Amino acid sequence: MNFKHGCGDMDDMMSDDDYVADSGLHCPFCRSDDIKVHGMHINGDRAVRNATCNFCHSTWAFLYQLKED
Repeated sequence: MNFKHGCGDMDDMMSDDDYVADSGLHCPFCRSDDIKVHGMHINGDRAVRNATCNFCHSTWAFLYQLKED
């Protein structure tokens, strides 16, 4: 995850595995469900969606990459 941390102690941050298991429904920093996910930017086989927590004002990005099987 790419992020700007705006609250709390970094020790309280969700692990990447916990964040994926949560389906990205909560802020990885304060665990609030008051988040806003912004539009998607696509470039070739990659896509990025930025997110902001309305509670602690942290920001992060969802990074996606298409892969062939």
